[in-house]
Formats: sequence, structure tokens, C-alpha cells
Amino acid sequence: MGKKSKDQGRRELDGPAEGLQHNPFTQLTGAKGGSGSDAPDASFEQPAQPPSKTSRVQPELIVRRERKGRAGKGVVLVQGLPQDRCKSIARAASKALGRGARVEGQEVVIQGEIADPVLDWLVGQGFRARRGN
Repeated sequence: MGKKSKDQGRRELDGPAEGLQHNPFTQLTGAKGGSGSDAPDASFEQPAQPPSKTSRVQPELIVRRERKGRAGKGVVLVQGLPQDRCKSIARAASKALGRGARVEGQEVVIQGEIADPVLDWLVGQGFRARRGN
């Protein structure tokens, strides 16, 4: 195998570059036909709908670290989950975070002191969660 030339694959940029003529912002300015009217777009005029009374509100979960009674090993506890969902949440968290997880009472115990990734994962799953300590 011989040496490759340094300028192999380089392009000369003396004139206008081909393929760079598209401007994604032209649709935003040209959507009104250039009439210059400052009327707001109809899609922004809709008032915000208040949440319906029939929608289920997610319970607020508390994510906290603990070492007590675990021979110095740190774990993350997730409190506030409904009893019927604890096992499925523990299994999904174990797969998503790559850590062991189990149910103790009404708490999910996740191995390791990884409270921030657990919190981010729970929020990504649609739960309301906050740090406990």
C-alpha cells in the first residue's frame, strides 16, 4: 500500500457550493406570501386547554440514595409507586439502566448510587419524580 495524496477527496470552493442553496428558514418568512402583515398564525391562537378532570394524575415519586443496612453498598430507592406496578417498573429499570433491581415492600431498590440516571429515566417514562436526598 502506497502513500495517499493529502489533497485526495478535497474540493475547490472558488464559486458557490453546489447543494448548499437550500435555506430552511425561507418557509418561515415566505409562508405569509411576503405581505408584511404582522397577524399571528392561526395555529398559535388556540387557548391552552386545562387538563380534564377524568385524566389520571401520576403520583410524585421520590428517588433517594441509601447505604444503611446494606454493608456499605449504595442503592437507589424509588418510593411512591403503586403496588401493582412496582414489579414491572423494577424489571424495566433493570433492563434500561443495566443494574439489578428488586421490589422491597412498596419501594423499588436499584443497585448502585445512580440517582440522577434513575431520575432521568423515570421522567422519560412519563412519571413525576424528584430527588429525595
